[in-house]
Amino acid sequence: MLALLSMVISGCITPYESDSPDSVELLSNYPILRLDGNPVQDPYRVLMSAGEHEIEIQFKTYSNEPICRFVLDAIDNTRYEVTDSGDEFPLTLYRWVYVNKLWSRRTAPLNPLSCN
Repeated sequence: MLALLSMVISGCITPYESDSPDSVELLSNYPILRLDGNPVQDPYRVLMSAGEHEIEIQFKTYSNEPICRFVLDAIDNTRYEVTDSGDEFPLTLYRWVYVNKLWSRRTAPLNPLSCN
């Protein structure tokens, strides 16, 4: 039973393996509206190339829907995540670092340039 549980858990967190060496993945709990000024197909997952990108994400709340703007210098073959962090700004962008097959952590927090 313990071996089966370990196998199931190890399948949950797997290091990001891109389709190409310079591919970058951005995941978000909130809708990604635009990448470099262009609308995106999937509002919660975007594949992009390495390099500098401007990202607009809508933070939906009960009372308003501000749009947060990030500028990210993306590293190739990396996964990023945007989530609400309860810090100074409503959203924070993190880079995922994989410790091993069972553990990953968020690093390099990046605050938005603005949330209007």
